[in-house]
Amino acid sequence: MVRQVEHNPEQPAAGEALVVTAKITDPEGLAAVSLQYQVVQPGNYIPAFLAHPHNILISQPTRAHEPNPDFEDPANWTTLQMSDDGRDGDETGGDGIYSVLVPGQGNRTLLRYRITASDTADAQVTVPYKDDPSLNFAAFFYNGVPAYTASRTSVHPEGAGHTYSAEEMAALPVYTLITLGTDMTHCVGYSGSFQIPKSNEPARDHFNWEGAFVYDGEVYDHVRYRLRQANDRYGGSGKRSMRIRFPKGNYLKARDNYGKRYPTRWRTLNTGKMFDNKRVGNFGVTESMNSRLWN
Repeated sequence: MVRQVEHNPEQPAAGEALVVTAKITDPEGLAAVSLQYQVVQPGNYIPAFLAHPHNILISQPTRAHEPNPDFEDPANWTTLQMSDDGRDGDETGGDGIYSVLVPGQGNRTLLRYRITASDTADAQVTVPYKDDPSLNFAAFFYNGVPAYTASRTSVHPEGAGHTYSAEEMAALPVYTLITLGTDMTHCVGYSGSFQIPKSNEPARDHFNWEGAFVYDGEVYDHVRYRLRQANDRYGGSGKRSMRIRFPKGNYLKARDNYGKRYPTRWRTLNTGKMFDNKRVGNFGVTESMNSRLWN
């Protein structure tokens, strides 16, 4: 049995080694324990399933997504042996907790991993299990939110060119969505050729694109996302209102405005561009109040 899978630190900095541990027991006795990991470089997200091209999304939105061969390609996974001998990241030998030291990675690198255990009777198990939509565990190597310089406009008295410090940028919760650039371009629909007609509700409601969502140091890999809204779905050339769906068994551990974790995990996260087609400029007040009143 494989359980209590953890990695430390929860969100490593660039170049920091990662220690992965798991409690593993077997009445037959363990023969070998290994970790397989996949490195996903910045800008090169590897989805497990491919998004539908636009013509399929429009005509057959509920069609099953094609598996991405790059995701399971053995060439994209590296195997390390895990041990329970008190060395190489293992704290205490013989305690049933197997450990392995995974090399540090560059800033903004996603690292996926799985664990396989074999016993002396040649039985074998890999976690996450095959029927688990999570598909893998994951860590995100990140040096934190950088400072930001407003290049065009800014509400700051200095106007364009003002730099907001890293501390200011991290004053609010930070959500990171890692996905293919081509998928995001298709989703946001700045080009009219990528936009889904309002009359095609099944296509608009389909979570066509895949990504990894990072929040509070935790990675939620293989989330699905799409745009939301009706009349103003594609209004303007700025932010879009989005809907993110988390995989079963790994729903979002959200926090309220005071940093307190909600008692129930969230299956879906809605984001708003803080403007609607009425051009009333309420900056999200209506949606914020609705969320408080009806959630």
